[in-house]
Amino acid sequence: MHHRSCQLISRHRPRCPILTVTRHEYIARQIHLYRGVHPLYYGEPRAGEWYEDMDRRIRYAIDYGRKRSFFSPGCFVIIVTGWKAGSGSTNTLRVVKLEDAETKPIVMVPSITHFDD
Repeated sequence: MHHRSCQLISRHRPRCPILTVTRHEYIARQIHLYRGVHPLYYGEPRAGEWYEDMDRRIRYAIDYGRKRSFFSPGCFVIIVTGWKAGSGSTNTLRVVKLEDAETKPIVMVPSITHFDD
C-alpha cells in the first residue's frame, strides 16, 4: 500500500490499526503523520516475482501485528494491494482469515497480465 492509499484509509478513522509496509524510509517517516497508521520499513531484497514479494511483505506486517497483539485468534484481516507493482494501481481489498494468511498464498498470480482486446 502506497503513501496515498493509507492516507485515504486513515481519513475514515477505522477502529483497527492500519499497517503499511514500505521499502522507503522517507515514506515511513511521512506516514507517521496519519492517524492510526503504523508504517513498517521493509528492507529485505526484492523477490524475483512481484506476487512473491507482495506475499512476503504482507506476512511481515502480519508478524508485526502478532508481536504487538493487534490480532486475536480466528480474527480477520483486511489486505489492500494493487494488481501490479508501482504507485497508482491499488484496487484490491481482501478479507482474509488470519490462519489462512499464514498457510496459503495471499496474492494470487494474475491469469491475465495485459489485455489484447
